[in-house]
Amino acid sequence: MITLFSISARRALRRHVGEGGIFNPVRTYLDAPQRPQLTLYHGERCRPDTEIAEQIAVAPEVQRTPLPTGRHILWVPIARQGSIQQLIMGELESPDSEA
Repeated sequence: MITLFSISARRALRRHVGEGGIFNPVRTYLDAPQRPQLTLYHGERCRPDTEIAEQIAVAPEVQRTPLPTGRHILWVPIARQGSIQQLIMGELESPDSEA
């Protein structure tokens, strides 16, 4: 259902602002002269999110972390794996982070 809404919303937006007026975060990240480290969580069975993850994961700064779900919203699957706070703090405190 979310996918159908997303497709419809994108078409409507494209009609109103044109393709060039739609922000492309993947292209912006990949074109950045200095890219920050990025841990990318996505549902491995959520096709639109997996496609985006594959596009952005070509950058060496990206650590891709697929979760065993088809959901787009990942708070519940992440919470089931353990503490969200621990997950976030672990990212902030990792040796690869630029704190």
